[in-house]
Amino acid sequence: MISVRRILVTFTIVLLIVSNSVTALGYNPFTPGSGEGGFSGSGPGSGLSIDNADFFLTGKKTGAQLRSNIDFTDIRGHWARDYVFRMAAQSVVRGYGSSRYSPEGSVSRQEALAMLVRIMGREGEVQRRTAAGGTPPAGSGIFDLWAREYIAMAQETGIVDIGEGGNWQQSATRQEVAVWFARALRLTPVYGAEQQYLYNLRDWQGISVPNQPLVEAILREDIMRGDDRGYFNPDSGLRRSEIAVMLDKVADRFYNLRGLVARSGQVVQRGTLDGVPALGLRNTDGSYSVISLSDGTDFPVLRNGVTGLADSLQVGDWVDYVSDEEGVLYALVPQGGAADAAPAPMEGYMRSVDPASGRLYVTDYDGNVHTYRYDDSTGVTINSRPAGINDLRFGLEVTLAVRGDLVAEVEGSYYAGQPGYIPPSGRVRTGRVASIGSSSLVLDLDSGGREEFTISYGTMITKEGVSVSVGSIRAGDRAQVYTDSIASNTASRINIEGMQQLIQDVYRGILEAVHPSGGTLVLKDASVFVNGDWEDRGRRVTLELEPGAQIYYSGRAVAPGEVQSGYLNATAYVAVSSNFGNQRAVRVLLKRGSEQLYGGRIDAISWGTGEIELKDRNNIMLNNSSIILSGGRMVDISALDEDHTVTVVADRYGGINNAAVVMLEDVQLTGDGIFVGRLNEIRTREFDINYYSELDQNEWDRISSRSRNLTLEYDRDTYIIEVTGSGTKILKAEDFFQGDYADRRTSKSTRDYYAFVVADGDRARTIRITEGSVTRNGSTIENDDLEQIRVTTGEVEGLDTVLGILTINKASNWSSFYRQWERADSDNYVNYGGALILRDGRPIDARELRRGESVYVIRDDSRGIIILAQ
Repeated sequence: MISVRRILVTFTIVLLIVSNSVTALGYNPFTPGSGEGGFSGSGPGSGLSIDNADFFLTGKKTGAQLRSNIDFTDIRGHWARDYVFRMAAQSVVRGYGSSRYSPEGSVSRQEALAMLVRIMGREGEVQRRTAAGGTPPAGSGIFDLWAREYIAMAQETGIVDIGEGGNWQQSATRQEVAVWFARALRLTPVYGAEQQYLYNLRDWQGISVPNQPLVEAILREDIMRGDDRGYFNPDSGLRRSEIAVMLDKVADRFYNLRGLVARSGQVVQRGTLDGVPALGLRNTDGSYSVISLSDGTDFPVLRNGVTGLADSLQVGDWVDYVSDEEGVLYALVPQGGAADAAPAPMEGYMRSVDPASGRLYVTDYDGNVHTYRYDDSTGVTINSRPAGINDLRFGLEVTLAVRGDLVAEVEGSYYAGQPGYIPPSGRVRTGRVASIGSSSLVLDLDSGGREEFTISYGTMITKEGVSVSVGSIRAGDRAQVYTDSIASNTASRINIEGMQQLIQDVYRGILEAVHPSGGTLVLKDASVFVNGDWEDRGRRVTLELEPGAQIYYSGRAVAPGEVQSGYLNATAYVAVSSNFGNQRAVRVLLKRGSEQLYGGRIDAISWGTGEIELKDRNNIMLNNSSIILSGGRMVDISALDEDHTVTVVADRYGGINNAAVVMLEDVQLTGDGIFVGRLNEIRTREFDINYYSELDQNEWDRISSRSRNLTLEYDRDTYIIEVTGSGTKILKAEDFFQGDYADRRTSKSTRDYYAFVVADGDRARTIRITEGSVTRNGSTIENDDLEQIRVTTGEVEGLDTVLGILTINKASNWSSFYRQWERADSDNYVNYGGALILRDGRPIDARELRRGESVYVIRDDSRGIIILAQ
């Protein structure tokens, strides 16, 4: 690959504007007399010349033959078509002749090893050894002659063990292929309590014990996963379509070894260059490529599901293409990326525009955030009038026409009817919740400033498309607040973003690179803050920068370009969220001094200076750069209060502990009451409990007397379960009323029924009934029994649906003795069988719990009683 500037300095691009048509670069690419191009000729031009191209590429002399070889008829319409095309075009996978790939056939052990050897860039060496006579693999085995050197190379590179044999012609099992991939990638085996992805599989015990550490590593990298029922099927065969997907996922990790470069861009010119067919592409990173099909070179193209050659590409197509030193291997037009494809519509509200990376962010009506690219060809209208990208403001309702990930058109709507009048829910404000009460909400606006809104009985509140109560809103939640009048701040509707807003992890690592144009940063030697300390991940991590994300050094915001030029190799603390699987840096703090770790209860807060004093007399200084987290949400210092328990990672310099990361251990509950007591009387719509206690500030108050009753309502929507030694039974409201669950004896006994109740005011949302005692090893209900019930908070790490075990990491346990949260030094395990599990006041199945979700758990030793997903 060489620069066009060095070899084509005499060529210019001649552009003649016709039909008022424009391209993504703002000019018409067609020039009479030179085909559809403008690469050759003379005369006035558009200002763009080949002199300004960054890359000059050619096709491959074998391009047409390669296209014929990979034009498999049995993958047309197959879900794995694009994966097979890419891997076949890179000569990693091959067909069986007669234009067949056999995607549903099983891959043999020798085929799987050959594919891995190829993707590692070692096939040339295999072929040279074969020509020289070769060396048979160590150990005995049955294999085809063509596979001999591939197996020997796999042994030499450590993919398989020296001397490993058997029948290499038989189908490869899923677990052995997982191990081979892990070894090829040099993944670190994962042992012990860290094997959490493994335990999410329903058949993990079927994976051989020696293979489990590497299978866990593969699962973590998302190279393999279980099926839609949660089974890994370790001894089943692997389909040829499935291994193509796996190879495609890891291919870029070997690009450097194979001399490959991947780019994406838009075809902006077709024509001739020195009489030879050529293409011009504007790449997504802003660079420009010229591809000349000189000397009969060409390359395969997959476009609209059809395999063709370079001449099938059209001006306006978006393409992903891969090249090596000799030329372009292939190009693929992604779904929706063809110039003649109808743009897909998308509706929602503007969140932000990032001119540096050419991206805009839109929140759909369900609260999900989507990222799209825009360029000079993107048309913008607001209220049917021409506008520009810079006119897209926070909260503007928009309809996008999207081709691939590029926005072709944006239609925005501001309400501009009678002065002072807007339609219902026509005014919208977007931001992060600063504080929340039963009847008011304070929002830190994305556009700057802070605004308070009134929540009335008629305010509709939704989260992930589901109606929820005001108790489901947390400080730090991202929200959209709608009002019906410009003059009123009474919220008519509030939409709360879902899981994608949560801070998934806090990373610490060495800042290796920042790419302002692409909006990404790279950390090496990354570790994650888990269970009160840093857990080494020992790998490089690439993160997208959240729109509006700030990078701080010594309390000062630093622009990404300045970081790239002067702050690389600094230690960085990064708050990371996950949006549709993509990790995003929400805030970055660069360490200046030495790291210190503190923890305990807050004794005092100086609101004027932003300083907190812990009970142990250590003082911590907070500022706008501090990463302060509560329940996985980013908050500011106003969310802290005296007696809150915190864990602090401090950057100490100048004799001052400057807070880099603050973990607030105290949990905001939904506002529901949690009670336990003896069922005393059940009527058609309400019931009484006596000897009852309420959970207050993570502790049970003293039980009431026999004569003091708490009356609660229930209805057909109340979720009621009875937990016995043989299992859990769901009761209807009439079963609860008609059953023998209450007895007005004068005193409590082991023949009585006891209930844990989660209530919204006087209405019971859920009821959990047990006979004889409120705890497994207790008797009836006593204050001593309630003291044995523990409260734990943390994040969902994994779920073993076979054993019924919920794994919680980043866990804290409430200490009644110290009256504070104490950070656990390892994961907690809770048996969720028989537990009430709720999210936003609604009962859910345990399998609906999501990794990274915050939970509040009331448990009897390791047995879950109530699990509140937050």
